[in-house]
Amino acid sequence: MHRYLVLFNVHFGKGEEFWAGFSKLPNQPKKGVKLEASYSFSGKWDFALVFKPDSNDNALHFVGEDLRSITGITNTLSTFDYA
Repeated sequence: MHRYLVLFNVHFGKGEEFWAGFSKLPNQPKKGVKLEASYSFSGKWDFALVFKPDSNDNALHFVGEDLRSITGITNTLSTFDYA
């Protein structure tokens, strides 16, 4: 099973709104997707999320629909086979 790493940025001034949505993500935010870790950064990217989906379709839907709908996320970069 692949692991995915998603890097994303938060719009300046939307940090509180972002955190209100992001911090409520359960360990299994949708059927077939399990969150494993999250990290915050300073620099080009603001946050990273590592998750394990049961299919590529579930990974795409999670990033494109669920993550991107959280207020404040401006862009994402995803990769899989993250170890």
